[in-house]
Amino acid sequence: MRLASPSLPVGTYSYSQGLEYACNTGWVKDEKTASNWIKGVLHHGIESLDVPIIREIYHSLMSKDIKQAVWWSNYLLASRESYELRLQDKQQGLALIKLLNDIKILDEEEFPHNEISYALIFVAASIKWEISLEECVHGYIWSWLENQVTSAIKLLPLGQTSGQRMLDKLISGLPESISYGLSIPNDDICSTCYGYGIASALHETQYTRLFRS
Repeated sequence: MRLASPSLPVGTYSYSQGLEYACNTGWVKDEKTASNWIKGVLHHGIESLDVPIIREIYHSLMSKDIKQAVWWSNYLLASRESYELRLQDKQQGLALIKLLNDIKILDEEEFPHNEISYALIFVAASIKWEISLEECVHGYIWSWLENQVTSAIKLLPLGQTSGQRMLDKLISGLPESISYGLSIPNDDICSTCYGYGIASALHETQYTRLFRS
C-alpha cells in the first residue's frame, strides 16, 4: 500500500506520460476518450512490456542475481518510446531508491545509479517487504492507473465522479491484464503504443504545459 500510494514522494504526479499532449491536440477530450486512451496504454504497453519485465526482475532478485535484474531494467528503459518517458522512469527510480535508503529499507549502493528504472526499485522493495509477484504487479499498475486518471481530471473538464467512473471500469479488467502480462514469453515482450509514444515525444516541446517533460 505504501509503494502504490500517490503520496509516495517520487514525483509521479508531475508527469502525464503524453496524456497532456493528447488532450491539447483533441485526441482525448472527454471521459470516454480519456478512459479509452488509458485502457489502450494499459493493454498495449504496461500489460505487454512492464508486467513481463517486472516478472523477470522479480525472479532475478529472488535468485540474488542483481546483474540480470539490472539487464532487464536496462531493457525496459531502452523500450521507452521517448526521451521524456525514459527520463521519467530513471528519475522516479532514483527518487525511490533514495527514499528507501533514507528509511533503511534498501541500500542504494547495491544498484548502479545510471541503470535504475522505477520498476527495478519497486520490485526490490516488494521483495524486501515479502510482497508476492502478483501483488507487486497489481500495486505497480494501480499506481500508474490512478495517476493517469488524476492527470485526466486535471487536464479536462472532468470532476471527481467522472474519475471514479473511469477507475471503476478500468479496475475490472486488471486481474485479466495481470494474468496475461505475467504469461507473456520473453520473446514477445514489447510495446505497441505508437500514438502514446508520439504524444510523449511531442509533449517535450509543447509550448504550455501543466506536467513535466
